[in-house]
This record gives sequence, C-alpha cells and structure tokens, in this order.
Amino acid sequence: MKKFRMYWDTVKETEWLNSMAREGWNVTGFNMGFYTFEKCEPGEYQYQIDTSDGLWKCSKKYRDFMESVGVEIVCCWGVWVVLRKKTADGNFELYSDDESKLDHLYKILNIYKIVMLIEIGCMSINLYPAFAHNSKMNIFASLFISIFVILFGYMINITKGRINRILENKGENVSSIQKNPRVALSVGWLFLMCAYILNRFFSEYLVMNIICIILGLTAAVFFGLSIRTATKKKSE
Repeated sequence: MKKFRMYWDTVKETEWLNSMAREGWNVTGFNMGFYTFEKCEPGEYQYQIDTSDGLWKCSKKYRDFMESVGVEIVCCWGVWVVLRKKTADGNFELYSDDESKLDHLYKILNIYKIVMLIEIGCMSINLYPAFAHNSKMNIFASLFISIFVILFGYMINITKGRINRILENKGENVSSIQKNPRVALSVGWLFLMCAYILNRFFSEYLVMNIICIILGLTAAVFFGLSIRTATKKKSE
C-alpha cells in the first residue's frame, strides 16, 4: 500500500507512522512524499525519525550502533532516517535525557536554517528577471519558493519553542533563544513582496487585487508581531 503525505514536522510524522503501525501497517520505504506500507501485526513495531550522518545514507558506524541496540533502519531520505524497533523489546525513545534532546533539536534547527537560506537564495535569483524582464515564469517561481521560505520559517519557530520548553524545565534562562522578532519581520516582508509582485503584473485581475489586499494585511500582522516580540524581549 502507498500513501502520500507531506510532513514538515518530524514529530507529527512520527506520530502518524506509529498510528499506522498500531492499525497493522508498517512503513517500508519513503520517496518524495510517498510512503510504502506492508500489512503486519497491529503494534508490532514502534517508529522514530532521526537525523542521519550523511545525505541519503547512513554510515557503517551509525548502522552498527543501531543494530547493537536492536533498532532497524527502515530507509534514509535526505538528512532523515526512519527507524523502528519491536514493541516487545520495550519503549522506543531515541533521546531520553534533556541534553541529547537539545543536541537533536539544535541539529534540526540548523538544518531548517540552511534550507531556508538556500530557498531565499533561489528566490532572489528569480526576482531579478521577474522585475527586469517581466518574466511570468520567474514571477511564479519566486512566489512558489516564497511558500517554502515561510514554511521553513514556521518550522524554525516551532523548533525554537521546543528548545525553550526543555530549557525552561531545566530552570535555565531562555532569553537568548526566545522567538526572534526578525523571523516575523522577514515573513512580513515576504508577504509584502508577494503582494507587490502580484499588484505590479496582475493588477487587471480582480481576484489578484483581492489576494494582494489579503497578503498586505497578513504582512501587517507579522510586522505587528515582530514589534510586539521585540518590545517583550526588551522588557524582560
């Protein structure tokens, strides 16, 4: 059986894979959003998603370690690796202490940041021909890529929140990694830029004008959020 899902949050993805396993479906592979499942005994395996030590592969050291603790590598895709362990062998938790959880989350945070920077670079490359040559292909490419920039910005914020909660539980100061007002400011500028592009090239269409207004209002919300966050940080 194959199922298509697009997950940006590995926590949500892990929950879904485990719910499928409890229903009697074990994942055997993944590629470009398509998950392959095989029928099994309900609850036979528990799943976790980890960051691999390579792209589309895991080193022999990583594989040997997982094998030594009774964990099976299902598949690798990009920087992610899907792992499973028999439920009969006990609860499956990759990172049980705060320090290992923080190391894992910081690694994920850096991955999101790198991908977001790459996406911003790709979007910038498309902006010049979009403005200079009125290239509709580059306009749509810029708008399409901006969606992913926003998504990864959102995941950066989610991951920072998880890091904050662990640090708060440890009684540590979290002011250094509080929600960054620059993230909200950047997202606001993205929405504003999208509104400007649509208004410049597609202003003759009523639907596009409505979309521009919505994007402009959304940008204003994010600008306000960035000011509020910055003010809150200063007061603390």
